[in-house]
Amino acid sequence: MDAIVTFLMERWPVLSFVVAASVVTFLITKWYYNRFVPTEKKTEKNEKQLEDLPCAQHEKQIYSIRDFLYAKYPKAFGPYMMQKKSPCQLSEEGEHIFEEIGGGSFLEANGQRLMEEMERKGPQTPFDVELFARTALFDMLSDPTFNGIKRWVYDAPMRKQIIDGVEKEYVVTIEDVVFVLSIPLRDLYLKFHPELV
Repeated sequence: MDAIVTFLMERWPVLSFVVAASVVTFLITKWYYNRFVPTEKKTEKNEKQLEDLPCAQHEKQIYSIRDFLYAKYPKAFGPYMMQKKSPCQLSEEGEHIFEEIGGGSFLEANGQRLMEEMERKGPQTPFDVELFARTALFDMLSDPTFNGIKRWVYDAPMRKQIIDGVEKEYVVTIEDVVFVLSIPLRDLYLKFHPELV
């Protein structure tokens, strides 16, 4: 026992350093695990939840709801931009907006991509084509190719419209623009798919 005490007495500075280093290492490790490991696990959990979102599984239902709204409330989408014909066509105002936003150039540049998106949904009737054209355009709103049109909508001045026989001021919305683009897109798709007409 005396030998152990003598050994400890002779080497106490080194042993004190080793003990202090061990304690500091333990405290830093404990702090790290308390501070960062839960965050990492939470991030992994959130990423997993994002991957498992039901949107992909329920895409058909989501589109069905959106299409139902288009069909049920057509006036919410471009009411002053269409003529009451069957199938609906752009009104004179709708054609003006189509020209102002560069609709022809936009569809020339993006038509193939939009039609591929419509094709993926498998339209079975011309009505489906019309709805899917709007859906494809709405889905593209966050794409940079839409930025010029969104700027146009943002800067667009008030317009005079005859609404229920009374001249009123009207602001063109992004929904109106999507409607205006959707009619020529519908016609373009049907041109390549005459079997649906």
